[in-house]
Amino acid sequence: MLQTSVDLWYVSISIGVLVLVGFISYVLLKVGNLVTDFSSTVKEVNHKLELMEETVNLANDSMRMVNETIRGVMEVVDSIKGAVGDLIVELKKISGLISGLTGIVGGLSSSLDLLKKKGKK
Repeated sequence: MLQTSVDLWYVSISIGVLVLVGFISYVLLKVGNLVTDFSSTVKEVNHKLELMEETVNLANDSMRMVNETIRGVMEVVDSIKGAVGDLIVELKKISGLISGLTGIVGGLSSSLDLLKKKGKK
């Protein structure tokens, strides 16, 4: 009877060791799958970061181009502003000239009227 009890103990211990080894193997398999999934996730994140970097670079290039365009427009507006200022100065000169000519014509007309009145008397 002692011999049968020892055999049962050995069988029980063997089954327990097999179950423990099986459980450890299962856990190691799941950890391996988790590491594999984590590795693929890291690769995907790196790929997304590369795409994001390209997008940021394109956005920077676009912003530089917009900045250059705005500077060009500002230069054109400044040159138009200068031209309009010069035009206003010239128009003021012309206005002064026309005003002077109007005064001369008015003076001549008055002089002619006076000469006509003196000639009728």
